[in-house]
Amino acid sequence: MRLNHSLVLTLLLGTFLATGEWAPADEPAQAPDVIARPDAFETLIHPNCSHCRVEANRRQAALRDDDRVLCWVQVQTDNYVNDGVIPIRFFLNAYRVLSDSWGIFVHDPDAGFARGFAPDDGPFRFYGWRKGVMVMKSDQDGTLYSCLTGVAFDGPKKGHRLEPRPTLVTDWGFWQKRYPQSVAYFMYDKYQPVDLPGQVNGDSRKSRPPVDGRLPADTMVLGVWDGKQARAYPLDALEKAGVIHDTADGRPRIVFWYGPTRTAAAYHQPWGTSGLQGDAGWIFRVDETLKEAPFTNQRIGLHWDITGRAVEGGPRLIGMDSVQVKWFAWAAEYPETSIYGQEVAAGDSKPFQDSSHETAKPHGNLDIASRRFALVQGVDVPRERVTLLIDGETEPKQWPLRPDAEIWHDGWWGRLDQFAEGQRVWVWFDTDDAKRFVAVSLLADELSQQAFYAPPEFDEAFKKRRAAQQALLRRRWADEGLPGTLIFLHPDRRQVELILDHEALPWARSLQAGEQVTIRAADDAPAVVRQVRPWRERTQLLLEIDASSMAALTVGERVKLRSTVPRAESDEDLPPGLGKSQNKADRLEWLMSAVYCTCGMHDGCAGHFFTLAACDAGQDKPCGLAKRTREELGVMIDKGYTDRAILDELLSQRGGNLLRPHMLP
Repeated sequence: MRLNHSLVLTLLLGTFLATGEWAPADEPAQAPDVIARPDAFETLIHPNCSHCRVEANRRQAALRDDDRVLCWVQVQTDNYVNDGVIPIRFFLNAYRVLSDSWGIFVHDPDAGFARGFAPDDGPFRFYGWRKGVMVMKSDQDGTLYSCLTGVAFDGPKKGHRLEPRPTLVTDWGFWQKRYPQSVAYFMYDKYQPVDLPGQVNGDSRKSRPPVDGRLPADTMVLGVWDGKQARAYPLDALEKAGVIHDTADGRPRIVFWYGPTRTAAAYHQPWGTSGLQGDAGWIFRVDETLKEAPFTNQRIGLHWDITGRAVEGGPRLIGMDSVQVKWFAWAAEYPETSIYGQEVAAGDSKPFQDSSHETAKPHGNLDIASRRFALVQGVDVPRERVTLLIDGETEPKQWPLRPDAEIWHDGWWGRLDQFAEGQRVWVWFDTDDAKRFVAVSLLADELSQQAFYAPPEFDEAFKKRRAAQQALLRRRWADEGLPGTLIFLHPDRRQVELILDHEALPWARSLQAGEQVTIRAADDAPAVVRQVRPWRERTQLLLEIDASSMAALTVGERVKLRSTVPRAESDEDLPPGLGKSQNKADRLEWLMSAVYCTCGMHDGCAGHFFTLAACDAGQDKPCGLAKRTREELGVMIDKGYTDRAILDELLSQRGGNLLRPHMLP
């Protein structure tokens, strides 16, 4: 059911006025959980076996060198006869699922993948589609499995994951020449080549949820699952690199691209596999003069093929669970997947230092080309994602929010759960090096967007709504805590460092050394404030914590900080922390990180929405106003002005925009 925008807003506003609380929006309409079409494709059960060499002679007139084949690689032996190959045109185009004692092999052309799993309680048969991905069903107990992940999502064995069979999609000519003795299926005359239809299956498309907007839906990627995390490697990036050396969760991996057959595969870095010292530092490159085994280790000079075998008898590479697949399908099954080449820039925060005070360097500008208007199509609060239909586009897309994304509602900071389906919003995106959108950095309703461009008190109705929103956020700050990110752990000192988001500025900077607070993560952790300092428009805290609580915390984890001392509304009227420091350098940072730019430059400049400290005057092309303001502040400090007197002077010169995020037309 699609909700009427005006009705939703009326209901939400009525509930808020009556109770003082915002009612959650109804869940948006979802794609069907499963579209069952068990009769759409017959499943092939236990076909007879033969060998590649035999079948190459049997069907030499019909098999082409460029026929795509699904190959499985036996990991427990180097006796290549136990490898296997399935010509896709002859078997999997028609049957989609092949289930026998060698394994369970699936082909989903609409989602762009073919892969295999080790034999399990079956046989397994084609059943339908879910999330645009084929579903199969176990004959034994009726459990339903994703053909992409092998995870059971419904039935007696829900949660069970089939063991992945190392598989590759390659060409018949390459495979039967390289591994002629491997297993094949007996190609009786009844197995005739079947070409795929030119259009996507309607039921497959109907079952798809909105695509994750970080990549175009049909972008081919190599999806890798390491048991804890999913990661996608766009094939265009792999094709350019040939070999990618990557690390996930501290564990190194290698990803190969074999150009002649357009085949990708991922392997664990071969540490400890050869008995030689320094294996963890192996570096591979592509030697294009070697046609079948071009992946060359630069240290020992051995050569590997795409199956992970060294032709000179070197160590066998240990394969990872990887599959070539379309992005929409991979992201639907692994919504938390990262994307190679789209990493969010690491924070540049520095730890507290006893001997020196290092200030924040330039923030980097908002990119005016990344802003759009859109309609909300769905909100996933727990996973911090929003589905948007961007103006000018025809299909909604789902986007992750950057962990510290700016969220604004009714002219003030807000929460994702306040947005309803059908609501018109204003969005800014983070972009990668190719200028592709990767995550939402700012999400605002239309009223907030108008407020960014208008004087702060542009009408009475707005003032009332903003006051109500401020009261709501004040309650949530008190009850839930201030949002932030853990950036450093110091186990030896039993201390952690936390950086609180922009929205926390009014309360965070009024925290005092010695104050007791609580870090709200998976488990609440009591802490004591030791130091507070500004970091641009964010606030960095040094906290003392019990050793047992520290063990459960992780750098990069999103947490909330709850204070035991109530904050007065006056804490939000003027920047807190004024007069807290006596040192000139510290005073400059407190002041620069509490005021916003009021120059006439366009809103591509970070100084309007972020504090003036974001435009640090020490960069190669310093912001003129930031440089001049820092100099003026220094002169006033030298003359004995108090911080409050300095702020009053700036306000008299530059107006109310000095103390609020804003934009210029």
